[in-house]
Amino acid sequence: NISGRQMPLEMRVIVWNLRNISPKDGYTSNVKVTTQLLGWGRVKETDVDIGVKQTRNAMFNFRIKFKGIKYPSPDPTVPAKDYMLRIAIWHASWPLPGADVSIAEGILPLQPLFQECMQRNLGKTSADDMEIVDLEPEKEKDKEADE
Repeated sequence: NISGRQMPLEMRVIVWNLRNISPKDGYTSNVKVTTQLLGWGRVKETDVDIGVKQTRNAMFNFRIKFKGIKYPSPDPTVPAKDYMLRIAIWHASWPLPGADVSIAEGILPLQPLFQECMQRNLGKTSADDMEIVDLEPEKEKDKEADE
């Protein structure tokens, strides 16, 4: 029974490849990814993949960590359903000065993932004993390496 219990979590977002990223203006885009655990701190971002063409995946090997997450929240004004991750893809103005331009953005609800993690691992005292809980791509083709 996990009712009334709380568990500290560490979440890692791994960004490898982005497919079908159309250039914002012109022939190429300088692509970066930002993530934000809504209500839990600052925006975190990848490096910039420069010169991404429509015919090439944006390539990263980037791990973004969110530490110190408490699930469910100790703050009663933050219901469990409000654990959301904002993921955004940007055309970075780098190396020129100027604002980045949004390419795409989405919100990923994390409550089901955190709930499963808590159910599998509550009461385990060693990180070595804990099970990793992850999201699998919906389509088998989304697991492919670079084409």
